[in-house]
Amino acid sequence: MMVLNDHRRGTWHYRCSRDHRGRKNNCDLGEFVARKVDHAASEVIEAALSDADTIIRLVREANDRLAEAAPSGRELARRITALYNRRRRLVDIYETGEIDLAEFRKRVSAVDADRNSLAVMMDATEPPEIDESACIDLAYAFVRWGRLGRSTRRRLLESFGVRFWVEKDGRGRHATARIGGSKSDHSAMQSYTRS
Repeated sequence: MMVLNDHRRGTWHYRCSRDHRGRKNNCDLGEFVARKVDHAASEVIEAALSDADTIIRLVREANDRLAEAAPSGRELARRITALYNRRRRLVDIYETGEIDLAEFRKRVSAVDADRNSLAVMMDATEPPEIDESACIDLAYAFVRWGRLGRSTRRRLLESFGVRFWVEKDGRGRHATARIGGSKSDHSAMQSYTRS
C-alpha cells in the first residue's frame, strides 16, 4: 500500500497501484469500502454509545438552527389559512345565490391555485425535523453495527455527517470517505484506486 500526503489539501491518500500489486495490497473494492466505513464510524459509534445526552443536546440545537433558518414558514402557514377561509366564504356566497356557478368556479380555481403555490413554497422552506427518539434509535443501531448491511451502515454514517461515495475515474474505481467539519480532515480522507 502506498501512502501519499497531499500537502495542498492536507489529506492522506492510500493507493494500491501497479507497483504495489499482490493479494495483500490489492484488496477487493467492496472489502476496502467496508473497512473504510468501519474506520470512519469508530469515533461516531463511541460517542453514540457513551453519551446519549450529548447527542440529544446536539439534535435539539440542530432543530433550533433549522427553525431559525426558515422564519417565513409561519407567515406562509398564515397565508394558506387565509386562503382556505376565503374559499369557505366563497362557498357561503354561492350558496346564498349572490354569484352564479361560473363565477364561483372561476374564483375558487384562482384561490386553489394560490393555495397550492403557497403549499409548494411551504414544503420547500419547511426545515426537516430531527426527532430525538430517532436519534436514540440510531444509537441503538450502532450497538448492532456488526450485524448491519453496508447500505445501512452508510445511511447511519451520513446522518452523522460522514460522506462516502464510490466513483469511476480514467484509471479505475475510486472510493472516498470524508468526515465533514472535523479537525482530523487530514486523516479522514482515504482513497483507493484499483488498477
